[in-house]
Amino acid sequence: MSKRSLQGLQNRALKLRYLDSAKQVVEQLQAENEKLKNDPDTVVGQVIPQLRTAISQNKKLSVLAAAIIEAAGGSIAVSKATLESFESKVLSIKWAVPEGVESVDAATELIFSYEALTQEEVDARQAAATPPQVTVTPEPESPTEPISISLGQFQKVAEEAEEVTVPPSELDREQKAEEFIKASGKAVHTNDCSTSIAPAEEPGPCDCDCDQSENAALSLDT
Repeated sequence: MSKRSLQGLQNRALKLRYLDSAKQVVEQLQAENEKLKNDPDTVVGQVIPQLRTAISQNKKLSVLAAAIIEAAGGSIAVSKATLESFESKVLSIKWAVPEGVESVDAATELIFSYEALTQEEVDARQAAATPPQVTVTPEPESPTEPISISLGQFQKVAEEAEEVTVPPSELDREQKAEEFIKASGKAVHTNDCSTSIAPAEEPGPCDCDCDQSENAALSLDT
């Protein structure tokens, strides 16, 4: 093989190697581009579907306009004032099937109409369709002043709290009488003592003259 032929084979092999690398780069860029277009989190991914929708709507409007012009005999005269009256409006093209026709596939013609609203009317309609939002504002908390208490006061309050186990308002007549009897330190009381549970009176602190202590009563019993 001549030197010239060998050089030609080397050049071809070099081209094929670079061509293969370039092909891989192109495929990678195409895949990234396709992923970018279909990713809704990117700007491109959000714009492309909107662009496709706009192109599709523009095509449908062109078809509708051409069909209307054709139905009018191939040409139609529209004043500039009429065209300009719609420029500042929010337009909606509506369609429906003729009365008595159940589906679009069964219809031989469609009925078109339009709605032209100002931006204020659109905003008012949206506001009426949106349920009112109720905002609850919590009341600001009042600052609490610090309270200082000595150790002796704390112990006294703790001892008093230990002595009261049940609020008096939650005790029945017998329980109240038992509490007042315990508080008096006496084991025996007269019949007219306030600790009595007679129905006509509410039990109260001991006010009888009986001075027998609990220890004395126990010694007498034995």
